[in-house]
Amino acid sequence: MSDKYEVRKYLTGKIGDKYLVPLIGVWDRLEDIDFYKLPNQFVLKCTHDCGSVVICRDKTDFNIKTAKEKLFFGLKRSQYLKYREWAYKDIKPRIIAEKFMGENIIDYKFYTFNGKVKVIIVIFDRFISQKKNIYTTDWQYIPCSMDVPTFPDHIIEKPAKLNEMIEIAENLSKGINFLRVDLYYIDNKIYNGELTFYPQGGCVKFSPIEYDEIFGSWLNLPIK
Repeated sequence: MSDKYEVRKYLTGKIGDKYLVPLIGVWDRLEDIDFYKLPNQFVLKCTHDCGSVVICRDKTDFNIKTAKEKLFFGLKRSQYLKYREWAYKDIKPRIIAEKFMGENIIDYKFYTFNGKVKVIIVIFDRFISQKKNIYTTDWQYIPCSMDVPTFPDHIIEKPAKLNEMIEIAENLSKGINFLRVDLYYIDNKIYNGELTFYPQGGCVKFSPIEYDEIFGSWLNLPIK
């Protein structure tokens, strides 16, 4: 589930493949990628880490050398060593290419605790100056920030298929103490972004600080 390629099998088994972002290719080695055979628009990312994403909006203005450098260092980076996120420890480093889904896509991150969505973090203006607003499941704004400022005056419309998105998130997280399920809503269709067990390595800073305790109160770990 932490492997950005292998997770596709989990998603297909739980909710079907209609929610998958279309896959273009997967490679074990950087040198195996033939950039000239890729479509005019695409997204490349490493399967085992966080942040090594390369976006091609137009191949006529795409710097292959810079892309290769970013992916080269991404392949060597260990999310496990950086934050001790154990699920990443033995993931095989690979690169996948997915369809470019458009500009300024809103990212809906469903925080599930014991299989139930508690809050929804909405990321917008990601490639300009990333912003986050936080909402309840009935789309009420929560006056809380997580590392970056929130914008209470910025109106984000409730997705028309919010109930289906919540159902998907709860289906994927059933039986799991905590899981963040990332979904996109594009042209009236829902797509999965990724699944993660430890957002920001568990190091997010809440403001007001009271929300750190509120979020923590939802986490019921098993007693062993």
